[in-house]
Amino acid sequence: MYKYIYIFLVVTLFLSCQKPKKKLAVSQYDPTTKNFAFLKEALKDVRILSIGESSHGFGTMHSLKANLVQYLHKEMGFDVLVMEAGYADVAISWFNNDKSDAKQLLNSTINGNLRSEQTLPLFEYLKENIESDRPLELRGMDSRISGLAFKYRLMFVIKRLEPKIIQDSVQNGLEHYNQIFEVLDNQEAWQEHMGKYLGAIELARSILTDSREDIMELELAEDKEIDILQEYLDMLVAAVDYKFGEAYTRGLAIRDSLMAENVFSFADQEFPKSKIIIWGHNGHIEKGAGEGDNIKWLGHYLKEKYQDDYYSLGMYAKKGYIYQTSTRKTSNFDIADPSFIEAKIDADYGKNVYLDLPLYDATNTSWVNQPIFGYELEAGGQVTFIPTKRFDGVLLLGETEAPTYLINSENPRR
Repeated sequence: MYKYIYIFLVVTLFLSCQKPKKKLAVSQYDPTTKNFAFLKEALKDVRILSIGESSHGFGTMHSLKANLVQYLHKEMGFDVLVMEAGYADVAISWFNNDKSDAKQLLNSTINGNLRSEQTLPLFEYLKENIESDRPLELRGMDSRISGLAFKYRLMFVIKRLEPKIIQDSVQNGLEHYNQIFEVLDNQEAWQEHMGKYLGAIELARSILTDSREDIMELELAEDKEIDILQEYLDMLVAAVDYKFGEAYTRGLAIRDSLMAENVFSFADQEFPKSKIIIWGHNGHIEKGAGEGDNIKWLGHYLKEKYQDDYYSLGMYAKKGYIYQTSTRKTSNFDIADPSFIEAKIDADYGKNVYLDLPLYDATNTSWVNQPIFGYELEAGGQVTFIPTKRFDGVLLLGETEAPTYLINSENPRR
């Protein structure tokens, strides 16, 4: 008799210690109110929040995310924003933030396809809070050059120290990165581009190392800026450590592993007690891979290391207008196929909806545990994934306008 009572008590105690199964929670929201209180419960114990986007070409989503970042800073204690932007572009721009206005800060840091009027209010907010007791710190995690700051600062130094032939070798050599990534059918051409690119980086490295004292004496760059430039040049070399034909396999994997290393450095060393927001594409911030995808993306590293402290929020748009970088054109779209997550959420729950997803459960036949399509232009146009495996939450934007790009910005680019 006592034996069974003991077993009963042990089992009861064990079950009471288990976390209750998380259920699907659905919230409707108004994207025009800038109120994101519906996220508070899901994010109350989260330290690192990634906010995604199914395309960089949704202007209304730029605005939505810009408003969300401000809300997270003001209302939920997130003090660091890490963007899918060049590590050195952001580091140098933020170091010299007193020398620029909001538009200059935007152009100096992020990719052209995000330099929109919808994103600008976020940079105005960053500038407004720089001198406050609790600024929103800005960092970049990408190994790709995204803004204007890195190249400008590097060439500012080199043009005052070296003859034109050296200046041109560095400046022109760095431009070969896109060809390295895009030449897929001509190994000889690829090797030529790679040689010029790596040669430019090695030349720049040697100038910074050999002329450091002169750079400081002439006040061309401060000590910290030289360190940032050198660190980033090393990163640019590491980013192309792959063979011909591997740009979209090993090359992509290297890029995300470098982004993960940068986020680790921000989270564990520079801001060990801060709550962090990461702004990137769905493909980078996902916590688990889509169906048939064998690349380890940024979010995979973050979920692996930070577990429940990490929350991946995928974002989609049901219909509207999208800017396509590859064609530099705007087109309209409407996802009506119910096998796509955009149409599924819209049909079942309505427009402008947030889903806090449960954990994946293979025994549960709910649609969130089954493969579904998503419209993600930069990832080939269509991806297949199981929502509960890929994201912790999903936000649907019912309708989007295309970005309105700033007149003085460079042409939007990938």
